[in-house]
Amino acid sequence: MIAFIKLTLVILATVVTTATPAGAARRVALVIGNAAYRHAGELANPRNDATDIAAALRKSDFQVLEALDVDKPAFDRKIRDFASALSDADAGVLFYAGHGLQVAGKNYLVPIDAELTTGDSLEFEMVQLDTIHRIMERQTTTNILFIDACRNNPLARNLSRAMGTRSAEIGRGLAPVESGVGSLISFSTQPGNVALDGAGRNSPYAAALIRRISTSGDDLSALLIDVRNDVRRDTANKQIPWEHSALTGRFYFKAAPSGSTAPSVSEAAQAWSAIKDSTNRSILEAFIKQFGATVYAAMAQARLEELKHQEASNAPTIKIPGASQPPSASPAAPSSNERKLRLTSSFPKAMTEVFEPSEKFVAQVHSLSAGRLKIELFAAGEIVPGLQVLDAVGANTIALGWTVAQYYFAKNPAFAAIGGGVPLGINAAQFVRWLEGEGKRVRADLYAESVPVMALACSINGPKGLWLRKEVRRVEDLKGLRLRVGGTTALSLQSTGITSQQLSAGDIYPALERGTIDGLEWFTPPMDEKLGWHKVAKHYYYPFGEPTFSTVSDLLINRRVWDELDSSSKSLFESVCQRQLRDDFSKLTDGVTGSLGRFKAGGTSVTPVPDAIFSAYRQGAGAYLDQSVRSPAGLAAWRSLKAAR
Repeated sequence: MIAFIKLTLVILATVVTTATPAGAARRVALVIGNAAYRHAGELANPRNDATDIAAALRKSDFQVLEALDVDKPAFDRKIRDFASALSDADAGVLFYAGHGLQVAGKNYLVPIDAELTTGDSLEFEMVQLDTIHRIMERQTTTNILFIDACRNNPLARNLSRAMGTRSAEIGRGLAPVESGVGSLISFSTQPGNVALDGAGRNSPYAAALIRRISTSGDDLSALLIDVRNDVRRDTANKQIPWEHSALTGRFYFKAAPSGSTAPSVSEAAQAWSAIKDSTNRSILEAFIKQFGATVYAAMAQARLEELKHQEASNAPTIKIPGASQPPSASPAAPSSNERKLRLTSSFPKAMTEVFEPSEKFVAQVHSLSAGRLKIELFAAGEIVPGLQVLDAVGANTIALGWTVAQYYFAKNPAFAAIGGGVPLGINAAQFVRWLEGEGKRVRADLYAESVPVMALACSINGPKGLWLRKEVRRVEDLKGLRLRVGGTTALSLQSTGITSQQLSAGDIYPALERGTIDGLEWFTPPMDEKLGWHKVAKHYYYPFGEPTFSTVSDLLINRRVWDELDSSSKSLFESVCQRQLRDDFSKLTDGVTGSLGRFKAGGTSVTPVPDAIFSAYRQGAGAYLDQSVRSPAGLAAWRSLKAAR
């Protein structure tokens, strides 16, 4: 097995990603512009946008497959042609201009013959963006998607009528997408917002993209910062392009500067990249034995424990050694009316500070109900992906979920406010009082407006920090930094010129180590210490966000399940959550002083966030929410929270 890992290292050493210059690789693009919609009126610019983008890409040595005004059969044929052309390509690009919409968090591109008058129109009349993305990721190592499809779509009204009670699943604009390793996805405006079609030959986004592709010698990340600033200027800040990136090297449309190569990668990082998704316990154990002195061994150990947990099938509840019982509560009398429920978390077990509260909740409910309520807990990804917990609970795929509201800001931007994590000028004590008062009602209403669930605030975490590889003192120092930050933080700081990079937890450390990203926000200092960020990023700005707390974890209960629970079970869920929330509030700074001291002793600079940067973050968060929150429940929640400050 050790030989296998060594062989993997040898192979990886020959394929470490380098900069992708023009002329050095075969590159293929699919460019589609849909304007002549038969049932929605004609759009002014998409044909021009596609034609001009195609010309710019051909000048950059792309093989271009171009199509204008395609119906569903023609769209499908072009995708098949694209898949064939990508079979031996080194990089793929998709550009789409036209109508698009999001339903239940998924993005759809609209052929010109779509009517959307029946509930099954999504399957038969639309093209799911994920389908094209998956094809690209299977075929090439570098994939770039430019989507100018956030226009106000009149066809959404047809679909809303056809879907009836499910119409709440139709979102405004497009939903955020997590790009896989080697991919970048750029949208013409931020998630949940509508882009402008433009008064000239091209849309504002396409015009900026065409100009920069044709003239800029910068790498793609820097180029998109210029595109974003161009569009902000041309639209008076009404539209702000947005991207997710997990590129593993620098990408250039024009020739790359001499000497542009990817930074070196340690053997442990290379080996972990090869086996991090393995389900073979022997491989993981061999990795731990060989690389036991590295942070990757800790990640492998967490992966191993996760596999062991999945294999165990005889433990419906989780016992926490030494867990204290809530005050003023006594176990209920035994009852034959047992209820078995499943609970899925948005977090892996290795993220102890946010996973353990769900374990405690399970244990306390089991104890206080005298075993009448039996809850089986699953970590993220075991049965439901971490970012799909809300939809899974709403659909009653699983009865209970443990998650954080800001993961769903694309459904409603107000989720970014009610979950904590961004600086809005409210301290932890005020926030907890709000959660237990009016906030309890307006938060529940906001969740219920999106999907049929009941929501209870159950846990709160201490402040997070910002890790950087370089020192920053001014807002201008943030320009061009590639940061692994949450969507809300990225939207709040977009005017500073940062680029948001979306990476899974296991990919962050190697990306920091080799400089693919410049920094990240995570959770509390004790959790950050366990993951070893201080070993590869020597500048820690703490606190980052609200100075006294960060995220709030919510228990979600499917609405039908909640309505079926008897009053004593409902009261038990509410009281356990309330006591746990207060207990967590009393421990917000536990372990922080020790972790910060060890960071400093190891050579890390630990300083507060510079005032100018904090001010830009807070102002950006407030401006984004004021501009984006529009639904009745969202406005009620946002106004209530502002009044509580």
